[in-house]
Amino acid sequence: MKHYLFVCLFLWSLSSYAADLSIELNKSNKSLRVTSAKGVRVQPLKIPQGMAVESPITVVRGEGVAVSVIPVADHELATALIYVFDEAGKLLWSLDTEAFNPSTPLIEKKHIYLAAIGKVYKLDKMTGKTVWKHDGLYEKKNVQFNGGTDITRQGINIQFAKNLLVDDASGKIREAQQ
Repeated sequence: MKHYLFVCLFLWSLSSYAADLSIELNKSNKSLRVTSAKGVRVQPLKIPQGMAVESPITVVRGEGVAVSVIPVADHELATALIYVFDEAGKLLWSLDTEAFNPSTPLIEKKHIYLAAIGKVYKLDKMTGKTVWKHDGLYEKKNVQFNGGTDITRQGINIQFAKNLLVDDASGKIREAQQ
């Protein structure tokens, strides 16, 4: 009984530890304030010159990481910056999508799926390395992807929009659904 109680308390402490991670935007000094059980870190943002952070930012937690999606823009261009932190609040990697209207990321065991106007990604959760990527989807006739939609798993496929289905293992675009 003592071992069972210890395991339960240990698992509870791990889940509480992950849930304690918070990420807040500080627009004035262009940084993220990352608070965890280990303390507070300030992460400067790599904002392209001439652009400003737009609100709101999106933060998704799961599978031992927190993903922060930060839209930035100027009067002509926009992009989404992605920052991924571990449970202790340490930055694992970041990415400039070079696209706007980002979707809320989908986090699975080893991967993060991202999307923005005309682009979809499957990235290694811990390193940010691209597993597969498609861009130029906004212009394709049979697949028009505008971003901003939910990303879901549909069996062996990842669905990025009503009409965009990608085979998870191969990264090949499946027949678009209408």
